[in-house]
Amino acid sequence: MRVFFRIRRQAPMWLTCLIFLLPLAALPWAWRESQGYTWIPLGLMERKVTSLVVQASEGLVLHYAVTAGGLQRSIDGGRTWSPINAGLPQGALGQVAVQALAVHPANARRVYVVAGSSDERGVYRSDEGGGTWTLIWAGLPPADSAALIVSSSESETVYVAAGHALYRSPDGGLSWLEVTPWPHSSAVLSLIAHPDDPYFITVGTTAGLWQTADGGKSWRTGEGLEQRRVNALLAIPRAPYLLLAGTNDGVYRSENAGRTWQPSSMALRGRQVLSLEADPLVFQALYAALEQKGVYRSYDGGLHWEPMWRGLGRQTIYVLEIDPLQPARLYAGSGDGLWSSFAQVPTPTPTAAPTGTGGVTPPLPTPTGTPTGTATPTPTETPTPTATSTAVLMKSPTWTLTATVMPTVTPTHTSTATTAASPTATLTSGPTSAAPPATVPEERDTPMPVLPTATPGPPTPTAEPPTPTPPR
Repeated sequence: MRVFFRIRRQAPMWLTCLIFLLPLAALPWAWRESQGYTWIPLGLMERKVTSLVVQASEGLVLHYAVTAGGLQRSIDGGRTWSPINAGLPQGALGQVAVQALAVHPANARRVYVVAGSSDERGVYRSDEGGGTWTLIWAGLPPADSAALIVSSSESETVYVAAGHALYRSPDGGLSWLEVTPWPHSSAVLSLIAHPDDPYFITVGTTAGLWQTADGGKSWRTGEGLEQRRVNALLAIPRAPYLLLAGTNDGVYRSENAGRTWQPSSMALRGRQVLSLEADPLVFQALYAALEQKGVYRSYDGGLHWEPMWRGLGRQTIYVLEIDPLQPARLYAGSGDGLWSSFAQVPTPTPTAAPTGTGGVTPPLPTPTGTPTGTATPTPTETPTPTATSTAVLMKSPTWTLTATVMPTVTPTHTSTATTAASPTATLTSGPTSAAPPATVPEERDTPMPVLPTATPGPPTPTAEPPTPTPPR
């Protein structure tokens, strides 16, 4: 009887300890939730943000966003926005329809857009951050979809795709070449260029993926993505043969520059992925925007994914973007404006980047630079000879070395600008009344670099055997 009452007397103490320890058990989960899971509304609330570009130039970070009412710009980190639609075509209700947006990677004030109705659209350019616009190409065919890119920060090559047509401008929009389109009649959804080769283009369409390594002369399909909507494409600068694709069946991954594709994991299979983004500092940190599922992130290159819902919910996210000056800051464009989150990404164990050995390396065009060098002989020291009794070749300092010269090649690169076009390419120029502005006081044009051919290394010195000294 005494034991029974003792147990009854001690039972409330155990319950008290259990109630006290339960909140402590949830602390690790709560701490993990605070590490970048909290999203806060930033601006453009109650507006649908379908495209977003955040670009830094001359110490200034400019935010460009495409909404239902046209193009918006922010100069204070996205807190306040102002429309920059003056000069763009307006619809019947005074709204501006922007289908595609691109900003020069080296000049945040140079902006390109595809604007206009589906039956009458063109490519516009601004060198003043959207202050004024100039029509640079009015020959786009009627289409419901469009994509626009600037190939690299060291180039003025611009690609624009509308429906099933693809065009290239090698001079920032002054002239345009019609590129032979991909064989399938599917419409474009996404478009990227190889970071080191402006002629290597990857096109994501409504029914698979297509690639060209010669500016459109020939095309190949991405095996494994047939009949899938390729909504987003992502190239990893530190791993040029690694590509990611956001599809209507999750995230796919290619380690041979897009020749073959496999699902990155089973976590997102069957879900619509609309945008992809990679952390610029951590190699394997990825972000994915989903339809009605919010944002997911991966720390291992896409093998495993976890949600980032706190504060954002499971609303549809159309675009993701990382701040170029604050890589830990992630932006998300949704159907309810622009959101921001600070994600503290743990540094994973360093792993070797894919080298493309999983498939055949795609052909890349040979650079046109032709180095011409002059050899400057530099004599080498000749050690004092030492007499030996036999003429045996020994790898020792007792050799008698013949004086050789080590040519030092100083290449002087000379190149001629060439434009690779398909056999059916036709050169057309934009409207005469719509030439881009000549110069802008605050603009700094980036010179076109020359890709040199491989520099020959110095010849390997050849040591001659020592000359035997006759015995005395």
